Amino acid sequence: MFRTALRNVLAHKARLLMTMLAVLLGVAFVVGTLVFTDTVGNAYKERYLTTLRNVSVQATPPFDEKAGEPGTVGRTRCGVCNGCPAWRP
Repeated sequence: MFRTALRNVLAHKARLLMTMLAVLLGVAFVVGTLVFTDTVGNAYKERYLTTLRNVSVQATPPFDEKAGEPGTVGRTRCGVCNGCPAWRP
């Protein structure tokens, strides 16, 4: 049985080479896709982290439950802003 299989493989060398090439290309494309997506993901993550490196606090307005969206903070609600040197009315 082994001899018959070996003789069949040797008789169809082109088919064997094309099958090997197809498998090799398929594996290469899958690996390339995985590497590409990982590289792009890491690049976005690194870019995001470098832009926010010096930010320690982020102020966000309170959520308005009636409207279903973030609300606004007026000067009367935030008494801290009045004494802040960076506050410009």
